[in-house]
Amino acid sequence: MRIQSTRLPLKDDCTVDEFYQVIVQWLKGCPQTNEIGLDFERSEKKCPLHIADLYCTVDTMESKRGDIEYDLFKLRHEFYGQTWETEAILENRNGEKSVIVHIECFGDTTSIDNIPPIRRAVIAAFVESGCLKQTEIPITSRPIEATDQNREWLVRAINGKLDAPLPVVFATKCFNSAGYEIDVEDVAKKLAGIAYVIIEIENDYAFNLKESTDGKNPYNGYVGVYFPNGRRTAKTFYPGKGVAGKVMGEVSRFVTAQVGSDAPSWSMIHSKEVAAVAEERGEMLDAFEDENGTLEEKNRALRKRVGDLMRDNAALAAQLDAMREALAAGGGDPLIEKADEGELHPDEQHDMIVAILQSALRNEPEGTRMYDLLSAVLAANPLRGTGQKRDEIIKNIFSRGEALSKRDIAQLESLGFEIVSDNKHYKVTYKGHDKYWFSVSKTPSDSASGGKNLVSQVLNRISIYR
Repeated sequence: MRIQSTRLPLKDDCTVDEFYQVIVQWLKGCPQTNEIGLDFERSEKKCPLHIADLYCTVDTMESKRGDIEYDLFKLRHEFYGQTWETEAILENRNGEKSVIVHIECFGDTTSIDNIPPIRRAVIAAFVESGCLKQTEIPITSRPIEATDQNREWLVRAINGKLDAPLPVVFATKCFNSAGYEIDVEDVAKKLAGIAYVIIEIENDYAFNLKESTDGKNPYNGYVGVYFPNGRRTAKTFYPGKGVAGKVMGEVSRFVTAQVGSDAPSWSMIHSKEVAAVAEERGEMLDAFEDENGTLEEKNRALRKRVGDLMRDNAALAAQLDAMREALAAGGGDPLIEKADEGELHPDEQHDMIVAILQSALRNEPEGTRMYDLLSAVLAANPLRGTGQKRDEIIKNIFSRGEALSKRDIAQLESLGFEIVSDNKHYKVTYKGHDKYWFSVSKTPSDSASGGKNLVSQVLNRISIYR
């Protein structure tokens, strides 16, 4: 399965030799690939090349498609019953260069956010090489401090208007604390070359972004993920166990899908090369036979059939690769089309449909076709529960029936609520939707049920989890 893909911009003056130097350093830096790295380094001609040792093979080739030039490297590594393939492709489009990395694993179900460090090392090698083309925010393996100097850059990212090669992860400080909900150093290292990791340093920095982002930015320990040019709905991750893995998984899946949908791969280019060679050799053979007229007609037909089979095989390989990339990008016909109605939280429409199907399944007797289909659809589409975390916070705040504290207000605002003071009450509006508003008393509730009634009122308006 495709585990990770990424595309990184290279400096215009980066050469093919420098591309291979980075790969050599990566191979030599890992104990499992050190030997083949030394062999590759000693090879006077780097391309085309095939090297093999006990557990590893290295292959290189070059190709040209119109005005685009490619230099391709592939490492195949057997490791405890798994087969890992790592591709690094230098793409040169009329002087505009980038490196594309694909990492695949066969015989395993490794999750995207659990890639062994030895596999991520190739991306880190390019990040640390000095070959990358940097813009106003560097692509690095270290957390980047949020400052006044990069404030506008961060605001553009949060507002979905940032033209950048990678997504942005923004980690805020926990309330009245100097710490974060995630290990920012570890996450930045693991997401090197996959995302920018921005961290809040000054207290209230994130809180003060509210006006510029219409309240969309996180704070108080929350972590936001924002995608280039708003190509996908931003996500906010609430403080809690496992949040770092969720952040890394979200970023990795997006980058892999984006790169996998339009970037070349070794098998795609190799298949085209094989098809071209087969066609060229078939034409040469036909010309030779026509000129000499000494080969039997049967042999000629047989050779033509071999050429046809080679072309068919190449075409099928290219088609298979295209299907893999489509799957990585979330391709294929959806079970149901997404409506144009904006979502109040990520995956809201998905979870609404799943919740309805769960309710239908509970009312359907076993042994019916409806029961079997509902069970199969629900097994393939589990509830994602993004909004449930929001609902739990709402319950914790309002069910007590107590007056809202400054901390409560800060938490509600981080969820997307706008709170306006109005005499003895607060007017609470959700994400700017006038039809989703509530009145909350500034004094404690007179009855024990007052808080629960308020929770019911709020969730009946904005929640699809019932």
